[in-house]
Amino acid sequence: MTSVPPTPAPEEGDRLRSELMAWLNEFGLSAPAILGMARRAKPMRVAPNTPIILQGEQGECVYFLIEGRLQIRIKSGDSDEVVGERLPVTMVGEISYFSGTPASETVQVSPRNEALLMQLNYAGLSEVVEDHPEVSDRMQRVGDMRLITQKFGLANYGLFMNLIGWRRDRFALNRALLPTLERLLETELLPRLSENDRILD
Repeated sequence: MTSVPPTPAPEEGDRLRSELMAWLNEFGLSAPAILGMARRAKPMRVAPNTPIILQGEQGECVYFLIEGRLQIRIKSGDSDEVVGERLPVTMVGEISYFSGTPASETVQVSPRNEALLMQLNYAGLSEVVEDHPEVSDRMQRVGDMRLITQKFGLANYGLFMNLIGWRRDRFALNRALLPTLERLLETELLPRLSENDRILD
């Protein structure tokens, strides 16, 4: 049996890069920021069942899934179970990048098929963030979206964006996140304030 080359052919890499750029554009990033990320990202082909992020380990890269499926696994005690699945196009690894903490879950390619990804190492991402600070805010917003998609049991951001009407209304995302932020304000922030505290402090 012929082994699959780990690096896609140049023309396939160009196609993956174009799809990544189209997806990044959905988040309102500037053209230079999108180009900066796309140029630094490397296409890769990953075999079924291969982990790309390991729970408990500090990550080194952010990954963009362009084709295939990813499984999310969490190990706790003696149990190791699949808790979710990700479909294209999606991003994983950004939470560890921004928080500086080890991965809270293992992400691996589905056992059913290989995956095509774009890999962006932390050093390259930091260069883009330094030149284009808005990338940090947008990518952290994607992390918020991922938490919401998990809550709704959706496999990718596209399903969530269609659900809230993102394609028709770019402000729909802010409205979708607002209830979560309001609950945070009501349950976490306001109880910590005394009568004499100033809200801006």
